[in-house]
Order: sequence, then C-alpha cells, then structure tokens
Amino acid sequence: MDLWQMIKTWFHAFKPSEISPLSFKNSPEMSFRFAGEEDIKDLLSVERDVYEDIPWTASHFKSEIVTNRFSTFIVAESSQIIKGYIGLRWDRKFSNLHISNFIVMKSWQHKGIGTQLFDYALEFAKINGIGKMSLEVGRDNQEAQGFYRKRGFESIQILESYYADGSDAVEMEKVL
Repeated sequence: MDLWQMIKTWFHAFKPSEISPLSFKNSPEMSFRFAGEEDIKDLLSVERDVYEDIPWTASHFKSEIVTNRFSTFIVAESSQIIKGYIGLRWDRKFSNLHISNFIVMKSWQHKGIGTQLFDYALEFAKINGIGKMSLEVGRDNQEAQGFYRKRGFESIQILESYYADGSDAVEMEKVL
C-alpha cells in the first residue's frame, strides 16, 4: 500500500458512525445513536426549543455530520423524536475531543439525558485514545459550568465577546 492509500485509509477509517466500538445502552424510554444527515431537521427543532436565537444552521450541522471526517453527533431520542444531542470534534494530532454542541430539550432536562450523552462522549474519547476534552460555555451559564466541574473540567480562560450576541464564554478542559 502506498503512502497516499495509507493516509486515505486512516482518514476514512476514523468516522465513528462507521467503526466506533462505542456500544449504546438503549431502553424502551430512550435510545442513543450516532446522528446522520436525515436528523438535521430534528437537531434544529431541539435548538429552537432551547434558544431564542438559533446558534447553528442546517449548513453548520451538515458540515459537521456529513462533511467533516473528524466530527459526529450522538443523539438521544424517545418515540423516534430527538430530545438532545452532543456534538464531538476530535483532533488526533493534539489528542483532543472538543464538545461543539451539547443540548437537551427544556422539557427533558434534569432527567439524566445530558449525563448519559456526556458519558458516551467520555467513553468515545477513552476508546479512541484521546487524552483531553475541551469546550466553551457561556460565562453566565453557571448551571452548565457546574455540570462540567462535577465531571472534572477546569476553567482555562475567559473568551470575551465569543458568541454572536457579544457575550463571553469560559473555555474549559478536562485531562483524561
């Protein structure tokens, strides 16, 4: 096999929805799986449920789910309706798994869905030899920051005017 073929094989072999050994534990009430392009409409519905201004568009999701070989989304669904998701983007060179999105519909929050999604992300990182997780969270979102701190994340820095509305974010990370 020539070098180019080896590189192509490595890139194509690392799309988790195709090869990840991640094993989802589903129940009659809630199931978990990797998202596909057909889920984008439902992901946008979850965004509309939680945010006044929708931060991600259909093209953002398509880029991450379909085009970017180093990203995926794990969804939680009940009655075949997506109730929450976590977006993951990894960088093997720097051994980092970045949480790009993490959201659960308002009526489904505080029921353990976020914890389960997060646990799958953590398992994914460990299975794939990733040594660090990172994310950004709104500076004023104390509840989310507390969720991450309970799971070993530490604040790294304040990112001023990070979001489109001009609000600040806190960059957080966890060494695995």
